[in-house]
Amino acid sequence: MSKAWSNMTARCEHLIQALEIPYPFDLSIFVEMSSKTLGRRIELIPARIAMNQLCGLLISTTDVDHIYFSEDLPPFQSRHTVVHEVGHLLLGHRGLESDGRHFELVAESNALRMLLPTLSPTLVQRILGHASYAAAEEREAELFASLVLSRSDTSQTDLGSHALNLSSTGTSGFGRRFRLDHLSARTWAERATRQLTPLWKQVTSQVPNVVLGNLPSGHLTLTDGAMYQLYRRVLEILDAQLTLRSFIPPNIADLALEVAAERSHDLVESDVLLAAAEIAASLDGHRAGSSNPIEDSNAVVPRRNYSASDLFAEAHWLVRVATAVQRDPDISLIRHRANAVSAQGYNVEARRSASMDGHQSNQAM
Repeated sequence: MSKAWSNMTARCEHLIQALEIPYPFDLSIFVEMSSKTLGRRIELIPARIAMNQLCGLLISTTDVDHIYFSEDLPPFQSRHTVVHEVGHLLLGHRGLESDGRHFELVAESNALRMLLPTLSPTLVQRILGHASYAAAEEREAELFASLVLSRSDTSQTDLGSHALNLSSTGTSGFGRRFRLDHLSARTWAERATRQLTPLWKQVTSQVPNVVLGNLPSGHLTLTDGAMYQLYRRVLEILDAQLTLRSFIPPNIADLALEVAAERSHDLVESDVLLAAAEIAASLDGHRAGSSNPIEDSNAVVPRRNYSASDLFAEAHWLVRVATAVQRDPDISLIRHRANAVSAQGYNVEARRSASMDGHQSNQAM
């Protein structure tokens, strides 16, 4: 582990210790307290962001910091995105500053004008976009958000209210069940992480840019370290889903719901099957290089019949999805049907093309 990464971790830890982070965590209170610390107004704005697949965007003017986050993101990821952008502010990151030519090009771009139609580019002082971890400032803000939120979820959740499938058998998510009040947060997190690791390896092998990296040893307690690792597993799987969404065949949702109806699944079971089918199909599509336009895909963001922002609920959900991806025979059935439909569509198109060629040849004669 590099010294720079170790120093970054220590810097984030020092900042977190100095801040009055609300427990239980409340995003609006956190933003308000951060605004007071900075002495500047912070404005949160949900928006449709399509600039290089950004999840969030920070635009600072002379007296206001505008934080844009994708309105399509599930609560777990939108909360993380906002804390990430606030982290940039608290850590003093500069991003693209107003004295650079690249800044001028971005500030005057049509995409930015759509977000801030009434704002003069001359008032913009700083631009930071949350798209990847290539830059050191992005890695540090991402680390800050992960440390804050992985710890806050430990403190605020009633472990006794959750039950998680940690079994090695079963395809629909419920085998042997463990009541969380009988397990420590550390043991729970370690087991859930092990359950998610196979799926995490599958998706991150094809989308490695979503991986932040492990923390240097000795910086966190064993419990905080386990919660951090689980938090990153969950977030990186969800982020990989978003990155791979353009590789999902347009017909996969209909086929998954068709199979769910055949199996008489309830809404949650149907959502689990749909999410697993979309992940499996997107991995197939990514390997084959068969991308679909986002607007033509049925899966812009992962869909489900519930929404939650805390780590335990998301981990619970993803363990069920991961189990289905690995072991549910219906996933193979859905993929087989999708391939059959694609092949049928290809044959129809080939016949149409051949017919057109023949018609043009006849006309030429």
